[in-house]
Amino acid sequence: MTVEEVRAEQLRVSKQLEESRTLKTREAREADQNRKKRKYRFGLIRIRLPGALLLQGTFGAQETVGALYEFVQSCLHDEESLFELRLHPSRQVLDNPEQSLESAGLLPSSIVNFSSLVEGAAVLKPVLLSSQQTL
Repeated sequence: MTVEEVRAEQLRVSKQLEESRTLKTREAREADQNRKKRKYRFGLIRIRLPGALLLQGTFGAQETVGALYEFVQSCLHDEESLFELRLHPSRQVLDNPEQSLESAGLLPSSIVNFSSLVEGAAVLKPVLLSSQQTL
């Protein structure tokens, strides 16, 4: 670490310590958190599929987890197949279709794991497989 980095870290830690010593109401703490929270209009979500494939989509901040499921469903070879989406790395299942992507913690970008509940099925549509790009 350089001297400047150490000074910046020391300043950040001293500000945190000063804020923690100040008595605040719950409303004041929540207002501070909301001020610090960045507002995003769009988010980039990558879905990790079997076979080292990534499916990528851009979603609005107020779109729901259900819209994410519909997007993935529309890209599958068998649109009737059952699957679930899990947060990476916590492996928590995204199971509330009405929850916004923002409140689910998927913005500004995230990786979601795809887990098929049916074994042995082809994952993506052939059209999508033919247009894949190497990252």
